[in-house]
Amino acid sequence: MSFHLNISFENIEVKGVTINLKKFLYLNDKISAKIKHLCQYKSYVNFAETLLNGMQISGEIQTVFNHKRFISSLKTFQSNHNNTWKGYFTYNDSHNHFIFKAPRFKKELL
Repeated sequence: MSFHLNISFENIEVKGVTINLKKFLYLNDKISAKIKHLCQYKSYVNFAETLLNGMQISGEIQTVFNHKRFISSLKTFQSNHNNTWKGYFTYNDSHNHFIFKAPRFKKELL
């Protein structure tokens, strides 16, 4: 699977120094563990607070996971933050090759 996704949002405050990706994107343990190293955040520190203004999921993994669950999480996130994802991600296994384009993430043949 490969990922080329970006989203912007306004000043989400993060407690502590690390982001719990599972809670942040409404993912399950398996998906969050697989993509954690692909995530980058646009952030700045305002006094003692860390504020996020966007994130990017970019790169490849050599495994697949439940893409329907992932899409549901991405849509929930964009709805809750009143903004839309830009980009796409691909799903490739031994039987299927699809591309899912943001923000609707409709399945297209690769």
